[in-house]
Amino acid sequence: MHQNLLLDTEYIHIIEKDFLEVASSLQEASSRIRIQRISEHPIFIVSPTEVNIGILFITQEEAKTSHYYFASRLEEFVERKFIIDTQKFLEIYKNPEEYACLFIINTEKKYKDFIFLPFSTL
Repeated sequence: MHQNLLLDTEYIHIIEKDFLEVASSLQEASSRIRIQRISEHPIFIVSPTEVNIGILFITQEEAKTSHYYFASRLEEFVERKFIIDTQKFLEIYKNPEEYACLFIINTEKKYKDFIFLPFSTL
């Protein structure tokens, strides 16, 4: 389900468990971002603490999860120089109708990277 082996197994399970709670909301937001032509490449930031990227979309309290979820887009990541090689990123970016593009940030674990989880887990 995940592509990155740098995350420890326990943390991956927490992310996947949380994802099940918010997947339908993320899928709907992804669709709206694309339909409203805000971006063809939605990105959701997932963090156990609040961050200054994107727009706060789902709080830990709302979803009863371990993470906050922020809605963003490829263009913001490029503008802020989080993504330098757009073409290379687009080569790994999965179909947003089928997958959530999650940017995981965990400062405690000194980790930040993209993972893609399928909405079909619903």
